[in-house]
Amino acid sequence: MIGILGSGQLAKMISEAAQGMGIPVTVLAASQSDPAVHSAAESQIGSWENPSDLTRFIAGKDRVLFENEFVPEKAFRTAGIASDDPLFEPRLSILYRLQDKWQQKLILNELQIPTSDAQLIRGQDLQALQDLDHRYGKGGWVLKWCRLGYDGKGTFLKSLDHSAALKFLEAADTRGVSIYAEAKVAFVRELAMVYARNHDGDFLHFPLVISEQRDGICFEVKGPASAFGVSLDLEKRAADYGRRLGDRLGLTGVYAIEFFEAPAVSDLKSTRDARGLWVNEIAPRVHNSGHYSQDACSFSQFQAHLAMALSQWKGERVLAPQAKPFFGMLNLIGETSGKSQAPKLPKDSKLILHWYQKTEIRPGRKMGHLNYFADSIEEFEKLAKSARDVKL
Repeated sequence: MIGILGSGQLAKMISEAAQGMGIPVTVLAASQSDPAVHSAAESQIGSWENPSDLTRFIAGKDRVLFENEFVPEKAFRTAGIASDDPLFEPRLSILYRLQDKWQQKLILNELQIPTSDAQLIRGQDLQALQDLDHRYGKGGWVLKWCRLGYDGKGTFLKSLDHSAALKFLEAADTRGVSIYAEAKVAFVRELAMVYARNHDGDFLHFPLVISEQRDGICFEVKGPASAFGVSLDLEKRAADYGRRLGDRLGLTGVYAIEFFEAPAVSDLKSTRDARGLWVNEIAPRVHNSGHYSQDACSFSQFQAHLAMALSQWKGERVLAPQAKPFFGMLNLIGETSGKSQAPKLPKDSKLILHWYQKTEIRPGRKMGHLNYFADSIEEFEKLAKSARDVKL
């Protein structure tokens, strides 16, 4: 039996893939109404913040996977779980490090992978912000939580508004969260790539894609990026960065990197020269930017996650996924609050709905996503417009 710590939409889709692969899965869920409970073979109600729930959940499991990297280290240590325990994929020590974005910066610098210049913020006063103004100049800067930030949460972008920035710093200090600042990247567009690796170092990657954000949340993905004007050289570079990162950390299963496509020439400070592709963040898990793979590829990121984490695919069995000529994914994000109801798609629609079965809709909450693919750019654009017209 495979255990999954988490019960949201990512765990739901891992469980769905496991069903198709004949892999029995049980999830640790906060309630019986959680998305993953609907697709897992079994579920246990509890919290990974509770050491006794953790101990009970992992008992008898062959392997334990994670829905996300925000592992409560204190609870795991209290439960007597070692950071190098081979039961977990990937190892807890890797998740402990990568859940800290400042540590991500240090790893990228060590591997000489381009990323924006960054520094820890030591002060909570105006002088600290003025020092950032001096260091980064007209290009500006961004403040981020070192730990537990995602989907725009824990990020402050308005570097010219010192008053609001001070409030952001004070709020973080109240929560006990460390902050770092990084140079704001004048990027052309945001890109992403999903990878998978097993314990033998066998490696595969999905196509590089373009990721469009709204209010810091992934809204739309389209690819392959090369079909929309992104050079194949950047795709090769993205694949190289992902392989080097996976080998350095010993990552297993699926992981993803979010990139900035930066101008070819830039005056922004960087640990490396600005060669067009800078790493924004690393996610050691299945990723929103890879959801299209459920319908547009020969196998999905969720299948790859299970097969590589469990070393079911090894050596010659590790093949690159085959993708449709054009594909896209659009997140269905709540705008109001109320009871959840799946949207109605146009008659004879080629859009493919993946509904998360969450009971309540809330502003900014991901309720599901639409996948679509096409053989021509004209057909793709029609499908993309049709997807954007779908309302919750």
